[in-house]
Amino acid sequence: MSLASTVINIDQNDKVFYPGDEVTGTVLLEVTKPFEARSIILIIRGKSKTANINLFDNSCVKYHFKKSQLAWVPKQGETIISAGEHLFKFAITLPAKCLPTFHGLFGKNDYKIKMVIDRPWKSNIKAEKEFLVTKKLELPKRMSNSNWFFKVDLQSGVFFSNGPVTMKVCISTLVFLPGQTVDLHFQVANNSSIEISRIFAKLYSRTHYHFRNQHTPCKEFHPDGCPLSRFQQTTDREKLRNAEKMEVSLAPYSEESYIMPFTFPENIVTPSFYSGLMLHGYVMEFGFRSKGSIDRAMMCTFYMGEIEEIPPFPEFKHHDPPSYEDILSD
Repeated sequence: MSLASTVINIDQNDKVFYPGDEVTGTVLLEVTKPFEARSIILIIRGKSKTANINLFDNSCVKYHFKKSQLAWVPKQGETIISAGEHLFKFAITLPAKCLPTFHGLFGKNDYKIKMVIDRPWKSNIKAEKEFLVTKKLELPKRMSNSNWFFKVDLQSGVFFSNGPVTMKVCISTLVFLPGQTVDLHFQVANNSSIEISRIFAKLYSRTHYHFRNQHTPCKEFHPDGCPLSRFQQTTDREKLRNAEKMEVSLAPYSEESYIMPFTFPENIVTPSFYSGLMLHGYVMEFGFRSKGSIDRAMMCTFYMGEIEEIPPFPEFKHHDPPSYEDILSD
């Protein structure tokens, strides 16, 4: 039979918190049998961690914040915590530079409330609860309201080239929200000798990990652009939904335009972010398939999440210089 049970309650439990929000709640300790203790400490912390990048390096941890609160200490030499319910409150204002909650293959960002009961000569009693944090994207406004396009020349064929295919994909924005539907405008010029039978779009999340924290974060997924060696970095990719496909019949030496609706999954919860330990984002593959051949595609980077609204600069008020008469009158 356990000596005590713990319930950690976070006010607005279903809320996803933003940097600058206040997180409040209570820790209810229900003691069934009195026991001896030195102290009860509440810890609220947020941290990033990478691990298992290679066989020789240890994990790397970076704390975004860590606050300890002494909830209980013995009074007048009385070290026994009495039976019954004991309620402790906690509160913290999240720092402005919090990263969003993320759990990946080689790293994570997480935020937790912990309770530790320090017992003499016995194992400590511990309990913890995670809460979710997100953040808005710090991107130029033009990323979400301008017309963008991606263009590539690809060779068709498997072992031997059947000629080039030029593919251009136009899109209205580079920033998306979960559940949003967007029209992809394909322009395909088939300069090969084989008919094109399909065009498609695929969506992936992609994460780049460092084995140690870097002062300058990586902002691209190219491994050659990372200052760390190949043994001190790694990247993984996860497919987020099945490919969106459109069956076509584009004859050799012809061109055509197509519109393909594409819907982003509603269960994407982590916005794009970068830090000294990780870079997390989203990429799409736009491609085609020729008859009797394999998929050919280009990879393009996109962003998921809300854009942070940057307040406009205060309007400069112009004042005419005083007249010569005004100066003389003064």
